[in-house]
Amino acid sequence: MTEGPIEPPSPHPKRALARGVVEGAVEIIPGASLLTNIYAVTHPPIEALERQRWEVDMSRRSNEQDELLKRLVGAHLRIRANYQRANDAQQLSFIRGGMVSSLDAIARDGLSVHTEAELHRKFEATTSDVEELLEGLDAALSSMSDDERNREFVDILQETVFGSFGKSSIRNDIYELLHAGRQSIEWQRNAAAELCKRIDRFNANLARLSNYAIASADL
Repeated sequence: MTEGPIEPPSPHPKRALARGVVEGAVEIIPGASLLTNIYAVTHPPIEALERQRWEVDMSRRSNEQDELLKRLVGAHLRIRANYQRANDAQQLSFIRGGMVSSLDAIARDGLSVHTEAELHRKFEATTSDVEELLEGLDAALSSMSDDERNREFVDILQETVFGSFGKSSIRNDIYELLHAGRQSIEWQRNAAAELCKRIDRFNANLARLSNYAIASADL
């Protein structure tokens, strides 16, 4: 709920005048100055009370705004870092014309000398870049904040990239397929078809990472 403006203390000239007159009159009574001092401490002027209330309210509001500013800055830095990690992860996506097209052919006809050589060439050509990206993301995950507000994104990124449907798992199974020459044609076709499904799921999960990065800015 939004709070309204804090009203500054208002002057009370009539009250101040009356109080001054009374205190002045009392001062002419011998020995009354002690009572006047006690009364001033135990019953301060309304202006002083309102001033004190105003100072307390201003201090509280200032502290609340400082806390909100810290949260806003934290959310900005969090979404910026997470969005960068999401973009890094999306570079791991499988593209059409790459290994996917070779796997499609194997899913139709099984391994042939041509498709095996083609898949092996594409696999080796991407190994260095993929390993570098995975190492970078693994290091980033290790250093990312354990803040509970960021935990969901970190867990999703971890599972997307390194989980059972992640890049490493898929590449391991592609490697296994490349050495499956003694397996039946049916096995090869089924394995390739399953890999194609997992790749589609992996690419879709990568595409959603940006949305999770934006959601991680929740205050």
